[in-house]
Parts: sequence; structure tokens; C-alpha cells
Amino acid sequence: MNVYGGGVKPFFTTLKYDGEKYPLNPSVQPKIETNTKIKGTAIIANKLTDENGIKY
Repeated sequence: MNVYGGGVKPFFTTLKYDGEKYPLNPSVQPKIETNTKIKGTAIIANKLTDENGIKY
């Protein structure tokens, strides 16, 4: 996830599911260092609104 705004220097982090939920605040998650290889499922969207996505 790309973290930016609110005065923070932009960085990327991962949101890891703990079996029940994802972290609520990505800005306090560990930064991913440049050239780090990660494994997982990426969810890519350029428009995040209530009208988009999968309803659950």
C-alpha cells in the first residue's frame, strides 16, 4: 500500500491479514525498502469508492 499525506514522507507498506482483520492504520506499519521482493496478492485500483469493488 502506498502511504502518503498528512505530513508523512511517502512510502510503501504491506497490510498483513492476521486471520481476523487487516491493520487499521497503514502509516504505522513497517516501510518496504527499495528493491525488496514481496510475495502475496496485490489489489490494484485507481478509483476506490463505494460504487466500485466487490460487495460483501
